Amino acid sequence: WRKGFDGASLDELATAAGLNRPNLAAAFGDKRGLYLATLGRFMSKFVDEAGRILDQPGSLRSCLDQFFDFAATVYTRDELGCFVFGTAPAASGDDLEIQAALASALETARSILQRKLSNAAGVDLSPDADAEGLAIALTGVLLTLALYARAGFTHENLSKMHRQATGTILTGWTSNDLQ
Repeated sequence: WRKGFDGASLDELATAAGLNRPNLAAAFGDKRGLYLATLGRFMSKFVDEAGRILDQPGSLRSCLDQFFDFAATVYTRDELGCFVFGTAPAASGDDLEIQAALASALETARSILQRKLSNAAGVDLSPDADAEGLAIALTGVLLTLALYARAGFTHENLSKMHRQATGTILTGWTSNDLQ
């Protein structure tokens, strides 16, 4: 997580995991297998919590603020940032499997946001709101927050950023009380 895929040696990974290299290799095959398993585990935990936040009752804006606050907390915790957005873009290079994992992470984020936005159509959003387009834009906010966190921005900075970005993205699609 600290050094990224290319920067971490197998010996460092084995030491950090409290295993010797043969046991690490037996469990995951190689460094790439360990990386992909770790990427999947991080995404699963993130998606479970994000889904819980977005599925709770309340206004769209409140749920989105809570979702992005959760992401900002993950991104600024222990100065490690987001495991997926902090390591996968650099690691993907020519590795089609890591590219696919990154694409899947982005698609999952878009999908859970789109589900929330679709459910808000006719309630907090106008009935003709483009839920898919809005979800793609909000996924971009998620990625941008991760990048800013990796550059050292604080949770407070990220919170201001996502609130402004969310308000701007939703303008024109929301009922008057959300604008």
